[in-house]
Amino acid sequence: MSTGEEAGIVQTDEQSEPKKSKQKIQHDQIAKSLLKLRTVLAWILKSTTDEFKRMDLSEVEKWVFNPAIGSDTSDDEAPPQIPMAGTESSSLNDGSRYFDVKFYAKDPKKPEDSISLIINIEAQTKFKSENYIHKRAEYYLSRLISGQNNTIFANDNFEKIKKVYSIWICTDPIAKYRNTITVFPRTAKKLYGRVRAKKTAYDTSEYIIVGLNDNYDSNCKIIRMLDLLLTEELKDAAGKTIQLTAEEKREWLKKRAEILQKEFNISQEETEWRLLEMCDLSDRYRAEDEARGEARGEARGEARGEARGKISGGAKEIICFAKDIGYTYEKTKARLKQRLNINDDEAENYMKLYWNEKEK
Repeated sequence: MSTGEEAGIVQTDEQSEPKKSKQKIQHDQIAKSLLKLRTVLAWILKSTTDEFKRMDLSEVEKWVFNPAIGSDTSDDEAPPQIPMAGTESSSLNDGSRYFDVKFYAKDPKKPEDSISLIINIEAQTKFKSENYIHKRAEYYLSRLISGQNNTIFANDNFEKIKKVYSIWICTDPIAKYRNTITVFPRTAKKLYGRVRAKKTAYDTSEYIIVGLNDNYDSNCKIIRMLDLLLTEELKDAAGKTIQLTAEEKREWLKKRAEILQKEFNISQEETEWRLLEMCDLSDRYRAEDEARGEARGEARGEARGEARGKISGGAKEIICFAKDIGYTYEKTKARLKQRLNINDDEAENYMKLYWNEKEK
């Protein structure tokens, strides 16, 4: 799942994600492998794109070619007109970027084309802001188009550029995007005169944001399917997470795989083990995070305790010395605040503790 280099284009090899644990990398890879299933891709295309919305699901599957995930192959290595979707996009100034899932498809209306569409699917776990998600989707579209240079077209043969889609599946969107699907297409706007531009001439890119519902009960079939596929927690009607035992969780995951088979014709054999392993990895890296957090907390606690001890000892020395040389209570307190960089309440506490100590 996409939480990568700027949460941006996900690089799945360990060297490109040094900050991720092995469990998190494996978890993301399994999530992408679920999205890569041909029947899942067919559902997504049929539910979100004009080219496939009127086709039967089994027909849509026939038009999908060799989906790839992570860093499987490079665009630079794909010869012209060969239906292999490399997930890497290279730029001289911007480096290599990797998409979660990328594949080619034929437009049923253009059977003569060996490649008609290039589609990228991103599973986004973090919805940082509305502005962020839209700008990032636009950036991905630009990389999908520029990546066609020397693979789909060469020199100035720009008319050969294929339409690109970037489809963003947001598992935890902000409230107004929850349980929604929104398409952001290229449109023509007339400013002066009358011209009917041919849509296929400028209809080169669209991005789509799919906001999941997070509780498996959406009336929209594709959102329900993706919730069953990607959302890991079971929640009640109020949106609160239901705590399950390990055995209950396994049974619920198996049930989800059965529903995906029954309602969406997605192989239970393909999904069940992936769901179980993905959840297991999620639990493991969550436990690792908690353990690291506890260790950091203990270390910070020890450091704070040591620091407080040093400050307390310093406060005692300052107060005793100031009193010996005749400082008043208020002047000593002011000196204490200045020397130790503490606030008035803290200084007062130290004064109460040590001012009269010699007299006891």
